[in-house]
Amino acid sequence: MRAALNRYFKDHREIDITQDKPFIRANELFLGLLKENKKEGRGQVVHKQMLTETDKEKLFSFFKTSMKKVNPDPKILQ
Repeated sequence: MRAALNRYFKDHREIDITQDKPFIRANELFLGLLKENKKEGRGQVVHKQMLTETDKEKLFSFFKTSMKKVNPDPKILQ
């Protein structure tokens, strides 16, 4: 989320919320909260496996056909 906001501000406002001086204190606070969360066991990120080519094809097919239907059945993705 933070990276997306920073990218937006850099592209549209020429502001870097991670490096510019007005944001130093906010970044220190943010990094401190990240460390605190990690100590409390809430900082671990668990990534999911990437989609397989078969799953990508199922999704593509579903959305391609669902554009033609009023109420597509998502069970076909299972």
